[in-house]
Amino acid sequence: MNAIEIDDSLDGYIPLTNYRSLLPKMMNVIPAVYLDGLVTIYLRKGSTGNRAHRRERSRRRGRTITQSDVAGYYQMRGNGKQSTITLYVDRLDEGYRSVRWYPVIGSVARDITIGQTLFHEIGHHIHLTKHPHHAEKENVADDYAAFYLRRYFIRKRPVFTVFGVGFAYFVKAMRRMGGMRPRDKGRRPGRRKRIAALEAQAIAAYSDRRTPQSAKPTLD
Repeated sequence: MNAIEIDDSLDGYIPLTNYRSLLPKMMNVIPAVYLDGLVTIYLRKGSTGNRAHRRERSRRRGRTITQSDVAGYYQMRGNGKQSTITLYVDRLDEGYRSVRWYPVIGSVARDITIGQTLFHEIGHHIHLTKHPHHAEKENVADDYAAFYLRRYFIRKRPVFTVFGVGFAYFVKAMRRMGGMRPRDKGRRPGRRKRIAALEAQAIAAYSDRRTPQSAKPTLD
């Protein structure tokens, strides 16, 4: 698999973090087979481009939105174009600008803000090119985003993850003791196991393709 190019033509905008350094670290938690076919990640300023492009409309979860409403988008390969992701850096920066100077909290807020969008768009790539099936594409991308953001924090920020999980269980226990039902955010049950199983299958198939026929074990 070729390395994914990061194109940061920001028209003079100075981002709050080094995206060229951060994005590869985040993508390290995703198997190579899932990134295969993704050629470029464009880092852009949200106000860049002509007015017609910024007013382009699309449908998400039954709503009509424009390019000026999103922090990024995925472009699937087709019509002579390669698969790419575009991230609007200035809009992402606004998500954690107010807390960026706080120790730990600032960097955690940055990773969550950028990671959610990056993994969501990569989720579109996985859904459409690796595991296509009939489902609401935004929900599927959200599931992949949650799965890989969780993995990123477990691997890169284990201490914060332990405290975060502990606090979540504490809140859930308090709600139960108070006779309140745990909040249901509409997440599909078992989605984490489903994604893990699909990932394992994809890695196994990818390894089989890369293993020379002569190196595969044979039965006598």
